[in-house]
Amino acid sequence: MFLKIKIDELRAHMESLGYSGVYLHELNRHWRRFAEFFENNEKEALTYSGQNRFLLETVGATLDGQIRPKKICQYQAYRAINLLNEFIAKGRISLRYQPKKTELPREFEDSLLNYIIYSSSHLKHRDSTIESNVRWVRRFLEFSLSNNVKDLAGLSKSLVLDFLNSLPHLSSKTRLLYFNAIKCFDDSLFLNKLIKERFSANIKIKHVNHTNYMPVWSLAEIKKLLTSLDRGNNVECRDYAMILLSAILGLRISDILNLKFYEIDFRNHKITITQIKTGLSNTLPLPNSIGWAIIDYVSKYRPKIKSDYVFLRHRVPFGPFLEGSRNNFSNRIVRYMQRAGIERKRGRGFHSFRHALATLLVNEGIPIAVISDILGHASSRATDKYISLDEEDLSLCSIDIDEILKSKK
Repeated sequence: MFLKIKIDELRAHMESLGYSGVYLHELNRHWRRFAEFFENNEKEALTYSGQNRFLLETVGATLDGQIRPKKICQYQAYRAINLLNEFIAKGRISLRYQPKKTELPREFEDSLLNYIIYSSSHLKHRDSTIESNVRWVRRFLEFSLSNNVKDLAGLSKSLVLDFLNSLPHLSSKTRLLYFNAIKCFDDSLFLNKLIKERFSANIKIKHVNHTNYMPVWSLAEIKKLLTSLDRGNNVECRDYAMILLSAILGLRISDILNLKFYEIDFRNHKITITQIKTGLSNTLPLPNSIGWAIIDYVSKYRPKIKSDYVFLRHRVPFGPFLEGSRNNFSNRIVRYMQRAGIERKRGRGFHSFRHALATLLVNEGIPIAVISDILGHASSRATDKYISLDEEDLSLCSIDIDEILKSKK
């Protein structure tokens, strides 16, 4: 009975995510056979050996990989079992399978949980910051385990330095971020009395502050980029509206992906968002060019599912983008640039549009404090790094969106 209930719940969950009826029908065929196979012994159904036996006897494949699935029915059965396992464990399914993590000692895993609590309650870090820091600290603990350090008492200054030296491809700024995450982890261990003394206390990481010069997008480049997008394609019509939001209003990609319908006031031509990075509210004008681009996407190509989010994934299961999707969009910009024949060594992602907007506003004589408000910075000091003061680039920086739109007609 338990299995049949969970299978019904899983099917309903996948329907809500937009999976097709044909695909679900095939999965459901395997789920029914699975439930019937263990009708008199449901406990065995939740064991590795039981599931392995089911696959071997019904489709001739195994979970352990000794008999790999080759036929479509074998892959479908394999997939059906994995989906059911994940749903029973988490109450949901992931949009994609994540690489298997190195299994850490229990003491390490518990210390990461303490670190999450410490970061949230004591340091007041945002969820996105905590997620990044935990990922970096986990890499450090995996490195420690590979060096035969299996408990917190074995963590040391030399181990931290060896770990950082094993990452030569990282910039000095990124290495410093890694170290700061490890240092906060060290603090959480010490304050929770899980170690007797801090292992990162006397470590100094060299960081050279370079001028954060970002080549500014020229009007010609903006034209070429936008004209390279096919607005008759569902994904590129979506990306077109997103690029306008970034290039004209300077929105971060995280805020664009998080944009909801109730935050857009089409009647009064305003957008009011709560920024992911700062947690601060920001109200900006809604130009007609952006408004019509959003309407064009929503009315023609947006997946027909119930969701507050404006921009959705166009691959099943349909829905809002997951945390971390912004890197994928930077890659999309690079592909559009290659199609348009635009060559830029730096500033090839969504964030580069914020630099372009900031420089444009400086060139127009807008005060730094006003630019800070437009970009949604917590302080005007944060705006300085966005401004490139190269005179030649400034002369190319006039982004007149109406002219861009006219050029597309």
